[in-house]
Amino acid sequence: MASHPSSPPSSSPGSGGGAAKARAAGAKGTDGKPVAAKGADATAAAATEAHAPAVKPAAVTPADVKPAAVTPAHVTAAPATPAEVKPAPATPAEVKPAAVTVAAPATAVAAAVRPVEAAAADARSARRAAPLEAVDVVDLPAPDALPTGDPDAPAPPPGLAPPGDARSLRRAAPAEPETFVLIYRAGTALVTGRGTVGTRGAWHAIEYPTVTSAMHGYARACAALQDEGYVDFRR
Repeated sequence: MASHPSSPPSSSPGSGGGAAKARAAGAKGTDGKPVAAKGADATAAAATEAHAPAVKPAAVTPADVKPAAVTPAHVTAAPATPAEVKPAPATPAEVKPAAVTVAAPATAVAAAVRPVEAAAADARSARRAAPLEAVDVVDLPAPDALPTGDPDAPAPPPGLAPPGDARSLRRAAPAEPETFVLIYRAGTALVTGRGTVGTRGAWHAIEYPTVTSAMHGYARACAALQDEGYVDFRR
C-alpha cells in the first residue's frame, strides 16, 4: 500500500501570521538595524498603501514679514588737521622812477618868445617902410570869392575903386601904420576888406534881404568909416 507524503502541519492564521509578523518585526540584520518584512507582510503593506486615500498638501500661506528698521550707525568724523602752509617768499617788484618833467622857467619861455615877436615886428616895419604899390580895383570880387588866408600876408593895397557903390579909403594916424578899407555893394550884399597897407587884410560880406536895404547899409557903413578918420584914396 502506497504511502502519501505527509503534508506540513498547517498553522492557523491567527497563530502563524502573528508569529511571522513578530519574527519579521524583531528580525535585525548583522549591523543591528531592523530588517524590513518580506513576503506576505510586504504584500499586505502594499495593499494597504494602495487603498489608502490620497493626501493633498495643505496650502502654504506666506508669513507677513516686515523688514526690521535699520538704525544708521552714528559715525563721528575725526577732526581734520590743517596742513601746514608755508608762504612763498615774496619777490619785490622792480620799481622804476617816474620821469620828472621840469617846467621851463618863465624867463626862459619869455626869452624864446621874444625873438619870434621881434621878427614879426621887423616884418611889419619893413612893410611900412617899403609899402607895396597900390593897384587900382577893376573887378570887385564876388561875395563868394573873397580873398582868404593870413590877413598879415603881404599883398598890394587897393588903389582907386571903380564907379558905383564902391569906395577905397585910407587912414594915416600918428604912431600907427597906415590902414585901408575897400567897401562896396554887390547886389544885396555889402562887402568890406580891411587891413594894414601892404597886407591882404580881412574880408567879409553881409547879405541884406533887398537891394534897397543893402544900399542903405552901404551908406551907413561909409558914414561910420568917415567918423573913424578914413578918407578916399587919391593918387
